[in-house]
Amino acid sequence: LADGKADAVEMTRALIADPELPAKLRRGYADDIRPCLLANQDNIIGLVQNPRLNCANNPAAGYECEAEFAPLKRARMPHRVLVVGGGPAGLEAARVAALRGHRVALYEREPQLGGAVRLAAAAPGRERLALAVDWLERQVRKLEIEIHTGVEMTAGQIGQQAPHAAIVAAGGIPGHHPSVRFHPNAPVINPRHVMRGDVPATPGRAVVLDTLGDPAGMAVAEWLAERGWHVEVATSDMFAGQRLTASLELTAWNQRAAVRGIAFRPQFDALEVTEHSVIGTDRFDDREIRLDEIDLVVDVSPERPDETLYFALKASGLRVFRAGDCVAPRYLSHAILEGYRAGREV
Repeated sequence: LADGKADAVEMTRALIADPELPAKLRRGYADDIRPCLLANQDNIIGLVQNPRLNCANNPAAGYECEAEFAPLKRARMPHRVLVVGGGPAGLEAARVAALRGHRVALYEREPQLGGAVRLAAAAPGRERLALAVDWLERQVRKLEIEIHTGVEMTAGQIGQQAPHAAIVAAGGIPGHHPSVRFHPNAPVINPRHVMRGDVPATPGRAVVLDTLGDPAGMAVAEWLAERGWHVEVATSDMFAGQRLTASLELTAWNQRAAVRGIAFRPQFDALEVTEHSVIGTDRFDDREIRLDEIDLVVDVSPERPDETLYFALKASGLRVFRAGDCVAPRYLSHAILEGYRAGREV
């Protein structure tokens, strides 16, 4: 623009993530621009369902006319609010509650803020996911919020602090494939182990048992393949990565998988995992299929909500809200939206 080579610049997804982007740049507030993640999770339009245009990182996108997204008002009586969990839901809840004038303390059990998004961003090609929690962390650090990391809070500790309200955003915990029998010595881990690098040092043959068909299983397969593992993705779906079609990621994923030598085992119903084998059947003709000489199995199954603390606080009589994966593990957009709502309602 400055050199006269163009008269205008058009941005689409960037302005869905933050409609105020040009104004913030003009005022010199580039750090406050809510970033586009290039995730395509909520903003694909033109589908048969004609969905509402949303954004994984901007909870107001598509809901601009809803009352809950009217400009925030200061609370008539500021309260002390304690937020448990420093993932996207907890960070957004703390940010919004502080903007409303509440005195907020945020506790995160891990040494770093960001929650499960940090693990997801460790996957090949998913690095931009970290921008969401990077932005939220910058915002909460600009506000008068007490931030404590490396601290796991209990209901008793929270009760001793006597907050007026608590927001629990404790995340999810790994689930397991409900119809598979895992032998005691089976070399089974979950995606969190993989993203943390908690895998055997010597690569071998790995089977990714994927019940989700979304980026989680594909990320695990790609991470292992990049480190020398011979990977086979086994799924009961018609093809691996079935849910990547909606986000337009399937073609790119298949290309990367081909380059890395990742094999696919579709229409496979897993039944049993032993010390060195995965045993199942073809979902259409019931013939037995054995995957032998296996060194590692990654169980990619739906996570479960970490809801123990929420119900303990609720039983104590404290005014308590919850948001994100501790309600039900889903996607980033749900966590940020529920965090926003909790911060606004508290």
